[in-house]
Amino acid sequence: MSGKFRIGVCAMVASLVLPVAQASADEPLPWLLPGSPPLPPDYTVPYLPAVAPVSCVEGKLSCVKHLETILQQHTAALGCDHDAVFADAYLTITRGYIESATDPAYFDNLARLDPLAVRATYERPDRINLRHARAAGGADGPLYKAKLAEIDASAEAAAYAILEATRTTPEANAARRDYCRSHIDAGAP
Repeated sequence: MSGKFRIGVCAMVASLVLPVAQASADEPLPWLLPGSPPLPPDYTVPYLPAVAPVSCVEGKLSCVKHLETILQQHTAALGCDHDAVFADAYLTITRGYIESATDPAYFDNLARLDPLAVRATYERPDRINLRHARAAGGADGPLYKAKLAEIDASAEAAAYAILEATRTTPEANAARRDYCRSHIDAGAP
């Protein structure tokens, strides 16, 4: 090794070791890498693996309904205990899963799929005009009804333009929908 290289290596090692050597026992060691330091593992909290057997891995509706029954019993048994809040949260989530899995039209509501798309729809100029018309004359006012009819007509025109662009017809879409409904298990999500 050349002398300059050795000096460079020694300077680099010293720059890494000196901050550690200068830190007192009360101070934490300085973090030399970008970002915040990782937290050390907390050994006071025991690791709790999933309770075997893990329920409803495949998401079958019969299993989830059985789980709902177990959660109802568990929540009722807890009564006013603080843990009842968490048990009720699990029960609510399970019921939401059952609702989404059994309602064939559940995902037809755009708000459930993409809240930002709904907000963008809400802020469109035609929707703003519709809200102003409703504020001016109420939901039964002629201006509101005219704006609503205008929006409906433009939505229908847009739907037919999309159908034409994709070379399908409403009849073909109805046939496809009926086929899918007749060939999909009623309980399958």
